[in-house]
Amino acid sequence: MLLGLAAFQARTEELTFPVNGVMRDIRVGEVQSYTFSADAGDLVSGTLDLKGIAVNATVFDSHGKKIRTGEYLGPGITPVGFLVAPVSTTYRLEIVGTGKSESGSYAMSLRKMTSSTRMAVQSAKPAEKYTSPRIVRLKRDVQEGKPGVLEEFWAEAVRGGGPIIEPIEGDDQNVLATFLWKEIYETYNVLLVWHVADDYMTRIAGTNVWYKTLSIRKGSRIGYLISPNDRPEDRLLLPDYRPFTAQSDPLNPRRSLDSVDPTEDYAASVLELAGAPDEKWVRDVPPRRGKVEGITVDSLLLKSKREVKVYTPPGYEPGKGAYPLIVFLDGAAYLGDAFRAPTILDNLIGARKLRPSIALFVDGNRPLNTTFADAVSNEIVPLVRSNFPVSRDAKDVVIGGWSAGGSGAALIALWHPNVFGNVFSQSGAFRGHPRGSIEPNSISQTYLEAPLLPIRFYIDAGLYDNIPDLPISELALDESNTQGNRHFRDVLKAKGYDVIYRETGGGHDPLHWRATLPEALMALLPPK
Repeated sequence: MLLGLAAFQARTEELTFPVNGVMRDIRVGEVQSYTFSADAGDLVSGTLDLKGIAVNATVFDSHGKKIRTGEYLGPGITPVGFLVAPVSTTYRLEIVGTGKSESGSYAMSLRKMTSSTRMAVQSAKPAEKYTSPRIVRLKRDVQEGKPGVLEEFWAEAVRGGGPIIEPIEGDDQNVLATFLWKEIYETYNVLLVWHVADDYMTRIAGTNVWYKTLSIRKGSRIGYLISPNDRPEDRLLLPDYRPFTAQSDPLNPRRSLDSVDPTEDYAASVLELAGAPDEKWVRDVPPRRGKVEGITVDSLLLKSKREVKVYTPPGYEPGKGAYPLIVFLDGAAYLGDAFRAPTILDNLIGARKLRPSIALFVDGNRPLNTTFADAVSNEIVPLVRSNFPVSRDAKDVVIGGWSAGGSGAALIALWHPNVFGNVFSQSGAFRGHPRGSIEPNSISQTYLEAPLLPIRFYIDAGLYDNIPDLPISELALDESNTQGNRHFRDVLKAKGYDVIYRETGGGHDPLHWRATLPEALMALLPPK
């Protein structure tokens, strides 16, 4: 039985660094608190060893403001970076037991390092490819010793609410975006973390101004973080790869929708330029809502039982006739805050931009194999049809996903064209080789070799979808994800497929996928 948090309030203990890694018992719901002092710029990091339980770890400042939080599932040892102290004060670390197990244990092995100690042998050589007129003017004013120029500059930056946006003379497709960091403690480098590449900022000598100017396509929506005093060794492991020192842009109030708490200092900041894909379908509150329920699949092919989620639209009437079906691979992500697919469906159907449809949310497609594809097509979809009035015409059935889910949807439709007549792919991993080939683009090759089938495609990719994260100069024997999507598009068009292809100014990120998803659904299942 889960007890209330009050029943488990543990004593607060003061941490003495380095922390020695002694195992401590903890139960679900129990809160164990620790206090420690840190000077501005100090990093508290190390490892967390979990046995039999998951935990949430949250750091608060002396005023009770949440500085950083993270969920650690275990089991085993996980690298952690709990804090980069913004000011010199006392902080409080809370460890809360979570998960399905009633109890377990954890050990922390932590150390506290000053900026000067951490950065003693670090160096960074910022490259300046683009020139911001505003930065040029600031440098000139500083060199001339004009009074109050820094105060005026930072006040202007606060009013602007994020990166400085300036036109590029003679270029109607791109703008200059200058990202800023105001030095508040001893700073040796500042890294701009985003999907294209990691770019180091430049400091204007004798000032607290760090900046990075880039050329960005108009209509872009990009998530980014800023990492002062960055070191390669201070990074979380995949899939949540980011520097321990990464934090939001304090000048930019715009945060990613899928952040647990968008007001927290480590939520991704968002650069949004005029003309970015419309987010109204995910942001608007639907006037009427559909219903999401779970059904259990007892799969002979997968040799397991699993729950899938089924969405029925507002005003759903089982006896009204056959409904189109939309199958979302990576179902949990599409149901969650990263996409909010049910909200999108409710809004599109309510506005009569999409036929009232039933949607199926399935997980487990990574890595894709024929067994999973057969299970989805021959077991899961028939089970849904036996419980809901779903069309049996492949033209009314859509399958799609993001990244490996998008390319996986294309393969499932190729293998089962009698079930799926439409595919949407969001930054599909077409540059990869899921068939076991050592060559990239094997899905494109598979489609090239197969006969033409009655499948329609909606493919979108980000202009900054640089997966793998390599400089263009090193992609001679490989491709970025954007290039892989273009390659697949070209193969489909050469074969004679009906293809809608879109590129938007975004990365490998739900930040732009959730805005382009409505466009895909409206294109593939328009109202009759």
